[in-house]
Amino acid sequence: MTTHEDRNTDESGRVTCERPWGRWTRVYFDGVLEVRKLEVKRGGFCTKHFHRTKINTFIVVVGTLQVRQWPDPRVVEDTDMRPAAYAGQALTVQPYIPHRFYGLTDAVVYEFALPVGCGMLDPEETEQLEPAGIE
Repeated sequence: MTTHEDRNTDESGRVTCERPWGRWTRVYFDGVLEVRKLEVKRGGFCTKHFHRTKINTFIVVVGTLQVRQWPDPRVVEDTDMRPAAYAGQALTVQPYIPHRFYGLTDAVVYEFALPVGCGMLDPEETEQLEPAGIE
């Protein structure tokens, strides 16, 4: 789970969070939709994680982003799914699917999070499995 010590809130209430892979900025949040702008450094990667109650869609605006997914915990690392998205393309990750994004280039990406079913979003429900970093 993300700690709040690494988040900054500006005078307008916009939240920004620095990460080893770059930074995210919350663009919109109303309880049923969260939109974040991700600025991903080339070689940067987020934590390997999954969500229990939300669906993530990554829309690439600039650059190339790979989103690795491990849909079956019995599948070995070499056979995981590794789709890439280029500017103008999108990738979606379903709940309970461990995933991690990689910046194949410097990239600007919008991440949309929606709750499963009719519930409300819990932006803190991420289950982290491995740390983030940069190669």
